[in-house]
Amino acid sequence: MGSTILSYHSTTQLTAWGLRPENVYQTATYLKADCLSTGGEPYIFLYADGDVRAAIPFIRRIIPDTVETGSVLFDATSPYGYAGFICGRKDEQVYSQVLQSFNTLAATQDIVSCFLRLHPIAHAYSIPAAEGIKQVLHGKTVAIALQQPISAIRDAFSTNHKRDLKRLQKEGYTVQINAWEHYSSFRTAYTQTMQLRNARPQYFFDDRYFEQLRDPELHTHLFTAHAPDGTVVSAALFFGYPGIAEYHLGGTLQAARDAAASKLIFDTAIPYFQEAGAAYLHIGGGYGSSDDSLFRFKSGFSSEHYTFSTIRMICDSDNYTLLSNKKAQASGGKIQADYFPLYRS
Repeated sequence: MGSTILSYHSTTQLTAWGLRPENVYQTATYLKADCLSTGGEPYIFLYADGDVRAAIPFIRRIIPDTVETGSVLFDATSPYGYAGFICGRKDEQVYSQVLQSFNTLAATQDIVSCFLRLHPIAHAYSIPAAEGIKQVLHGKTVAIALQQPISAIRDAFSTNHKRDLKRLQKEGYTVQINAWEHYSSFRTAYTQTMQLRNARPQYFFDDRYFEQLRDPELHTHLFTAHAPDGTVVSAALFFGYPGIAEYHLGGTLQAARDAAASKLIFDTAIPYFQEAGAAYLHIGGGYGSSDDSLFRFKSGFSSEHYTFSTIRMICDSDNYTLLSNKKAQASGGKIQADYFPLYRS
Protein backbone atom coordinates (compact mmCIF):
# COMPACT_ATOMS: atom_id res chain seq x y z
CA MET A 1 0.00 0.00 0.00
CA GLY A 2 1.20 3.51 -0.72
CA SER A 3 -0.12 7.03 -0.26
CA THR A 4 1.30 10.50 -0.63
CA ILE A 5 0.30 14.17 -0.50
CA LEU A 6 1.64 16.36 -3.29
CA SER A 7 1.29 19.86 -4.63
CA TYR A 8 -1.38 19.59 -7.35
CA HIS A 9 -0.07 21.45 -10.38
CA SER A 10 -1.48 19.41 -13.29
CA THR A 11 -4.38 17.04 -13.87
CA THR A 12 -1.89 14.68 -15.54
CA GLN A 13 -0.84 13.74 -12.01
CA LEU A 14 -4.17 11.92 -11.81
CA THR A 15 -3.89 10.20 -15.16
CA ALA A 16 -0.37 9.04 -14.29
CA TRP A 17 -1.92 7.44 -11.18
CA GLY A 18 -4.48 5.62 -13.32
CA LEU A 19 -7.36 7.96 -12.52
CA ARG A 20 -9.22 10.79 -14.19
CA PRO A 21 -11.42 13.59 -12.82
CA GLU A 22 -15.07 12.67 -12.40
CA ASN A 23 -16.12 16.30 -12.57
CA VAL A 24 -14.66 19.74 -13.26
CA TYR A 25 -14.10 20.54 -9.58
CA GLN A 26 -11.40 17.85 -9.38
CA THR A 27 -9.13 19.34 -12.05
CA ALA A 28 -5.91 21.09 -11.11
CA THR A 29 -6.98 24.11 -13.16
CA TYR A 30 -10.16 24.58 -11.14
CA LEU A 31 -8.36 24.23 -7.82
CA LYS A 32 -5.84 26.85 -8.92
CA ALA A 33 -8.70 29.20 -9.80
CA ASP A 34 -10.34 28.63 -6.43
CA CYS A 35 -7.09 29.41 -4.63
CA LEU A 36 -7.03 32.82 -6.30
CA SER A 37 -10.19 33.81 -4.45
CA THR A 38 -10.09 31.79 -1.24
CA GLY A 39 -6.38 31.60 -0.57
CA GLY A 40 -4.39 28.47 0.10
CA GLU A 41 -2.62 26.15 -2.31
CA PRO A 42 -3.83 23.21 -4.44
CA TYR A 43 -2.83 19.77 -3.18
CA ILE A 44 -3.77 16.18 -3.91
CA PHE A 45 -3.71 12.99 -1.86
CA LEU A 46 -2.91 9.89 -3.89
CA TYR A 47 -3.72 6.40 -2.58
CA ALA A 48 -2.81 2.94 -3.83
CA ASP A 49 -3.56 -0.47 -2.36
CA GLY A 50 -3.34 -3.43 -4.73
CA ASP A 51 -5.53 -2.60 -7.69
CA VAL A 52 -7.33 0.23 -5.84
CA ARG A 53 -6.40 3.77 -6.82
CA ALA A 54 -7.91 6.86 -5.24
CA ALA A 55 -7.29 10.57 -4.90
CA ILE A 56 -8.51 13.56 -2.91
CA PRO A 57 -7.95 17.00 -4.48
CA PHE A 58 -8.02 19.73 -1.84
CA ILE A 59 -7.00 23.25 -0.90
CA ARG A 60 -4.42 23.45 1.89
CA ARG A 61 -4.85 26.62 3.95
CA ILE A 62 -2.79 28.11 6.75
CA ILE A 63 -4.71 28.39 10.03
CA PRO A 64 -4.18 32.10 10.85
CA ASP A 65 -4.07 31.69 14.63
CA THR A 66 -1.02 29.45 14.34
CA VAL A 67 1.21 31.84 12.40
CA GLU A 68 2.18 33.95 15.39
CA THR A 69 3.13 30.87 17.43
CA GLY A 70 5.91 29.91 15.04
CA SER A 71 4.41 26.46 14.55
CA VAL A 72 2.25 26.88 11.46
CA LEU A 73 -0.62 24.44 11.08
CA PHE A 74 -2.96 23.86 8.14
CA ASP A 75 -6.38 22.60 7.28
CA ALA A 76 -7.77 21.11 4.10
CA THR A 77 -10.97 21.88 2.24
CA SER A 78 -12.65 21.13 -1.04
CA PRO A 79 -12.73 24.02 -3.52
CA TYR A 80 -16.05 25.81 -4.01
CA GLY A 81 -18.20 23.19 -5.70
CA TYR A 82 -18.30 19.44 -5.28
CA ALA A 83 -14.82 17.98 -5.61
CA GLY A 84 -15.24 15.13 -3.12
CA PHE A 85 -12.78 12.38 -3.93
CA ILE A 86 -11.96 10.03 -6.78
CA CYS A 87 -11.86 6.27 -6.46
CA GLY A 88 -11.50 3.58 -9.10
CA ARG A 89 -13.46 1.08 -6.98
CA LYS A 90 -17.14 1.66 -6.22
CA ASP A 91 -17.21 0.25 -2.70
CA GLU A 92 -18.18 2.19 0.43
CA GLN A 93 -15.79 0.18 2.62
CA VAL A 94 -12.97 1.10 0.26
CA TYR A 95 -14.02 4.74 0.46
CA SER A 96 -13.74 4.53 4.23
CA GLN A 97 -10.25 3.02 3.98
CA VAL A 98 -9.15 5.81 1.64
CA LEU A 99 -10.42 8.51 4.01
CA GLN A 100 -8.80 6.86 7.03
CA SER A 101 -5.49 6.68 5.15
CA PHE A 102 -5.74 10.38 4.30
CA ASN A 103 -6.65 11.23 7.89
CA THR A 104 -3.58 9.45 9.22
CA LEU A 105 -1.16 10.87 6.66
CA ALA A 106 -2.55 14.42 6.93
CA ALA A 107 -1.84 14.48 10.67
CA THR A 108 1.85 13.85 9.97
CA GLN A 109 1.90 16.88 7.65
CA ASP A 110 0.47 19.37 10.15
CA ILE A 111 -3.06 19.26 8.71
CA VAL A 112 -5.52 19.61 11.59
CA SER A 113 -8.83 19.02 9.80
CA CYS A 114 -10.35 18.37 6.40
CA PHE A 115 -13.73 19.37 4.94
CA LEU A 116 -14.83 17.61 1.74
CA ARG A 117 -17.93 18.45 -0.32
CA LEU A 118 -19.28 15.37 -2.08
CA HIS A 119 -20.97 15.64 -5.45
CA PRO A 120 -24.71 14.92 -5.04
CA ILE A 121 -24.80 12.78 -8.20
CA ALA A 122 -21.30 11.33 -8.61
CA HIS A 123 -20.81 10.71 -4.87
CA ALA A 124 -24.26 9.53 -3.83
CA TYR A 125 -23.09 7.07 -1.19
CA SER A 126 -22.83 6.61 2.55
CA ILE A 127 -19.47 6.51 4.30
CA PRO A 128 -19.19 4.10 7.25
CA ALA A 129 -18.46 5.95 10.48
CA ALA A 130 -14.86 5.93 11.71
CA GLU A 131 -12.90 7.71 14.41
CA GLY A 132 -12.44 11.34 13.45
CA ILE A 133 -14.45 10.96 10.23
CA LYS A 134 -18.10 11.95 9.91
CA GLN A 135 -20.46 12.31 6.98
CA VAL A 136 -23.09 15.05 7.33
CA LEU A 137 -26.21 15.21 5.17
CA HIS A 138 -27.33 18.67 4.07
CA GLY A 139 -30.09 19.82 1.74
CA LYS A 140 -31.07 18.79 -1.76
CA THR A 141 -29.76 19.93 -5.11
CA VAL A 142 -31.50 19.88 -8.49
CA ALA A 143 -30.39 18.15 -11.66
CA ILE A 144 -31.90 17.34 -15.03
CA ALA A 145 -31.32 13.92 -16.58
CA LEU A 146 -30.52 14.64 -20.22
CA GLN A 147 -31.05 11.13 -21.59
CA GLN A 148 -34.78 11.78 -22.01
CA PRO A 149 -36.43 13.68 -24.88
CA ILE A 150 -36.28 17.47 -24.60
CA SER A 151 -40.07 17.58 -24.91
CA ALA A 152 -40.42 15.43 -21.77
CA ILE A 153 -37.95 17.62 -19.90
CA ARG A 154 -39.86 20.79 -20.76
CA ASP A 155 -43.22 19.21 -20.00
CA ALA A 156 -41.97 18.75 -16.43
CA PHE A 157 -41.26 22.47 -15.96
CA SER A 158 -43.45 24.23 -13.43
CA THR A 159 -46.49 26.10 -14.69
CA ASN A 160 -44.91 29.39 -13.64
CA HIS A 161 -41.71 28.67 -15.58
CA LYS A 162 -43.65 27.64 -18.68
CA ARG A 163 -45.68 30.84 -18.55
CA ASP A 164 -42.61 33.06 -18.12
CA LEU A 165 -40.71 31.32 -20.91
CA LYS A 166 -43.59 31.81 -23.29
CA ARG A 167 -43.79 35.49 -22.33
CA LEU A 168 -40.03 36.05 -22.71
CA GLN A 169 -40.01 34.52 -26.17
CA LYS A 170 -43.07 36.53 -27.23
CA GLU A 171 -41.49 39.78 -25.99
CA GLY A 172 -38.33 39.14 -28.00
CA TYR A 173 -35.81 38.10 -25.35
CA THR A 174 -32.98 35.97 -26.73
CA VAL A 175 -29.97 33.99 -25.50
CA GLN A 176 -26.45 33.98 -26.91
CA ILE A 177 -23.92 31.24 -26.15
CA ASN A 178 -20.20 31.92 -25.80
CA ALA A 179 -20.40 35.50 -26.98
CA TRP A 180 -17.40 36.37 -24.84
CA GLU A 181 -17.53 40.04 -25.76
CA HIS A 182 -20.30 40.12 -23.11
CA TYR A 183 -18.13 38.66 -20.33
CA SER A 184 -17.90 42.02 -18.57
CA SER A 185 -21.72 42.25 -18.66
CA PHE A 186 -21.90 38.84 -16.99
CA ARG A 187 -19.60 40.07 -14.24
CA THR A 188 -21.73 43.17 -13.70
CA ALA A 189 -24.91 41.09 -13.43
CA TYR A 190 -23.22 38.62 -11.10
CA THR A 191 -21.83 41.35 -8.82
CA GLN A 192 -25.18 43.11 -8.59
CA THR A 193 -26.85 39.84 -7.63
CA MET A 194 -24.28 39.14 -4.91
CA GLN A 195 -24.72 42.67 -3.56
CA LEU A 196 -28.50 42.24 -3.49
CA ARG A 197 -28.12 39.00 -1.52
CA ASN A 198 -25.56 40.47 0.89
CA ALA A 199 -23.21 37.66 -0.07
CA ARG A 200 -20.08 36.95 1.93
CA PRO A 201 -16.82 38.54 0.69
CA GLN A 202 -15.49 35.28 -0.78
CA TYR A 203 -18.21 35.38 -3.44
CA PHE A 204 -16.89 38.63 -4.91
CA PHE A 205 -14.18 37.18 -7.14
CA ASP A 206 -11.34 39.20 -8.61
CA ASP A 207 -10.16 39.58 -12.22
CA ARG A 208 -7.64 36.74 -12.01
CA TYR A 209 -10.33 34.28 -10.96
CA PHE A 210 -12.63 35.11 -13.85
CA GLU A 211 -9.78 34.90 -16.33
CA GLN A 212 -8.72 31.50 -14.96
CA LEU A 213 -12.27 30.20 -15.50
CA ARG A 214 -11.72 30.59 -19.25
CA ASP A 215 -9.01 27.92 -19.27
CA PRO A 216 -9.90 25.30 -21.93
CA GLU A 217 -9.62 22.43 -19.43
CA LEU A 218 -12.75 23.65 -17.65
CA HIS A 219 -15.00 23.64 -20.75
CA THR A 220 -16.57 26.90 -19.60
CA HIS A 221 -19.60 28.25 -21.46
CA LEU A 222 -21.07 31.74 -21.19
CA PHE A 223 -24.83 32.18 -21.64
CA THR A 224 -26.23 35.70 -21.88
CA ALA A 225 -29.91 36.69 -21.97
CA HIS A 226 -30.66 39.81 -23.99
CA ALA A 227 -33.62 42.17 -23.82
CA PRO A 228 -35.35 43.01 -27.11
CA ASP A 229 -32.98 46.00 -27.54
CA GLY A 230 -29.95 43.71 -27.24
CA THR A 231 -28.95 44.69 -23.69
CA VAL A 232 -27.57 41.87 -21.53
CA VAL A 233 -29.95 41.54 -18.57
CA SER A 234 -28.95 38.15 -17.18
CA ALA A 235 -25.97 35.84 -17.63
CA ALA A 236 -24.51 32.57 -16.38
CA LEU A 237 -21.40 30.42 -16.54
CA PHE A 238 -21.66 26.67 -17.01
CA PHE A 239 -19.00 23.98 -17.06
CA GLY A 240 -19.53 21.49 -19.87
CA TYR A 241 -16.98 19.03 -18.50
CA PRO A 242 -17.66 15.48 -19.81
CA GLY A 243 -20.37 13.58 -17.97
CA ILE A 244 -22.05 16.13 -15.73
CA ALA A 245 -22.53 19.69 -16.95
CA GLU A 246 -22.57 22.19 -14.08
CA TYR A 247 -24.23 25.55 -13.55
CA HIS A 248 -21.51 27.54 -11.79
CA LEU A 249 -22.27 31.25 -11.40
CA GLY A 250 -25.04 33.51 -12.58
CA GLY A 251 -26.69 36.85 -12.06
CA THR A 252 -29.29 39.32 -13.24
CA LEU A 253 -29.16 43.10 -13.43
CA GLN A 254 -31.10 44.51 -10.53
CA ALA A 255 -33.20 46.71 -12.82
CA ALA A 256 -34.24 43.66 -14.88
CA ARG A 257 -35.10 41.16 -12.15
CA ASP A 258 -38.83 41.27 -12.81
CA ALA A 259 -38.34 40.01 -16.36
CA ALA A 260 -37.04 36.63 -15.05
CA ALA A 261 -34.79 36.27 -18.12
CA SER A 262 -32.55 33.75 -16.34
CA LYS A 263 -35.27 31.17 -16.98
CA LEU A 264 -34.58 31.49 -20.69
CA ILE A 265 -30.89 30.77 -20.01
CA PHE A 266 -31.63 27.46 -18.30
CA ASP A 267 -34.17 26.53 -20.96
CA THR A 268 -31.47 27.09 -23.61
CA ALA A 269 -28.73 25.30 -21.65
CA ILE A 270 -30.68 22.06 -21.36
CA PRO A 271 -30.75 21.10 -25.07
CA TYR A 272 -27.28 22.60 -25.57
CA PHE A 273 -25.62 20.26 -23.08
CA GLN A 274 -27.85 17.39 -24.11
CA GLU A 275 -26.55 17.69 -27.67
CA ALA A 276 -22.99 17.95 -26.29
CA GLY A 277 -23.42 14.49 -24.76
CA ALA A 278 -23.74 15.30 -21.05
CA ALA A 279 -25.71 12.82 -18.97
CA TYR A 280 -26.88 15.43 -16.47
CA LEU A 281 -27.16 19.17 -16.07
CA HIS A 282 -26.63 19.83 -12.38
CA ILE A 283 -27.93 23.25 -11.33
CA GLY A 284 -27.32 23.04 -7.58
CA GLY A 285 -29.42 23.94 -4.57
CA GLY A 286 -30.43 26.84 -2.39
CA TYR A 287 -28.22 29.15 -0.35
CA GLY A 288 -26.43 27.11 2.26
CA SER A 289 -28.25 24.02 0.93
CA SER A 290 -31.53 25.36 2.30
CA ASP A 291 -35.06 24.92 0.97
CA ASP A 292 -35.38 28.56 -0.02
CA SER A 293 -36.63 30.64 -2.94
CA LEU A 294 -33.50 29.82 -5.00
CA PHE A 295 -34.02 26.09 -4.49
CA ARG A 296 -37.68 26.40 -5.45
CA PHE A 297 -36.70 28.39 -8.55
CA LYS A 298 -34.33 25.61 -9.63
CA SER A 299 -36.89 22.94 -8.79
CA GLY A 300 -39.18 24.57 -11.34
CA PHE A 301 -36.98 22.99 -14.01
CA SER A 302 -36.84 19.49 -12.52
CA SER A 303 -38.21 17.41 -9.67
CA GLU A 304 -35.03 15.30 -9.65
CA HIS A 305 -33.40 16.06 -6.33
CA TYR A 306 -30.10 14.73 -4.99
CA THR A 307 -28.72 14.86 -1.46
CA PHE A 308 -25.69 17.03 -0.83
CA SER A 309 -23.35 15.75 1.89
CA THR A 310 -19.96 16.61 3.32
CA ILE A 311 -17.16 14.71 5.02
CA ARG A 312 -15.71 16.25 8.17
CA MET A 313 -12.38 14.88 9.33
CA ILE A 314 -10.42 15.74 12.44
CA CYS A 315 -6.87 14.71 11.63
CA ASP A 316 -5.13 16.11 14.72
CA SER A 317 -7.58 15.98 17.62
CA ASP A 318 -5.28 17.64 20.15
CA ASN A 319 -4.65 20.74 18.05
CA TYR A 320 -8.26 20.79 16.86
CA THR A 321 -9.46 20.97 20.48
CA LEU A 322 -6.82 23.54 21.40
CA LEU A 323 -7.65 25.83 18.48
CA SER A 324 -11.41 25.46 19.00
CA ASN A 325 -11.15 26.30 22.71
CA LYS A 326 -9.04 29.33 21.86
CA LYS A 327 -11.69 30.47 19.37
CA ALA A 328 -14.45 29.99 21.93
CA GLN A 329 -12.59 32.03 24.54
CA ALA A 330 -11.81 34.84 22.09
CA SER A 331 -15.47 35.08 21.05
CA GLY A 332 -16.86 34.86 24.55
CA GLY A 333 -18.42 31.51 23.72
CA LYS A 334 -20.32 32.92 20.72
CA ILE A 335 -19.44 30.31 18.13
CA GLN A 336 -21.58 28.17 15.84
CA ALA A 337 -21.55 24.72 17.42
CA ASP A 338 -22.35 22.99 14.11
CA TYR A 339 -19.71 24.86 12.09
CA PHE A 340 -16.72 22.93 10.80
CA PRO A 341 -13.95 23.37 11.50
CA LEU A 342 -15.08 24.94 14.76
CA TYR A 343 -12.00 27.13 15.09
CA ARG A 344 -12.97 28.95 11.85
CA SER A 345 -16.54 29.68 12.94
